[in-house]
Amino acid sequence: MILLGATTRRTPNGDVLDAPRPFDLKDMDVPALCAVLRDRIVPLIPDLDIGVVEVRGGYGYGWIRVPAQAVELRPFLVAGALTSSGYLGTHISIPFRAIEDTAYLDAAAVHSLIAAGRVSLQIAR
Repeated sequence: MILLGATTRRTPNGDVLDAPRPFDLKDMDVPALCAVLRDRIVPLIPDLDIGVVEVRGGYGYGWIRVPAQAVELRPFLVAGALTSSGYLGTHISIPFRAIEDTAYLDAAAVHSLIAAGRVSLQIAR
């Protein structure tokens, strides 16, 4: 679950919610966010759920629920990269969950996966 509208703080036991920070819900365009995720995540994440909850006068919280995914769908690739000069559509990253953080496969790991796939295809012939 990704919660939008709260701050966290690091503790010896990991991040914990620190303070609520409701935001103007006009700033969260759920259909646009869904479209961006559809365009940039390969394969599409099944059962991804996005929404908002209003707490007072147009202010509230946003959330993205990412359910556990089948091993055969992994890895998920994120197309594009944001840089100081804009969006680069030719780049990809492969994020994965590392306890409560997000880590990324490096070039050597990506190459190993590709090489293993090629070997597996050769054996199947």
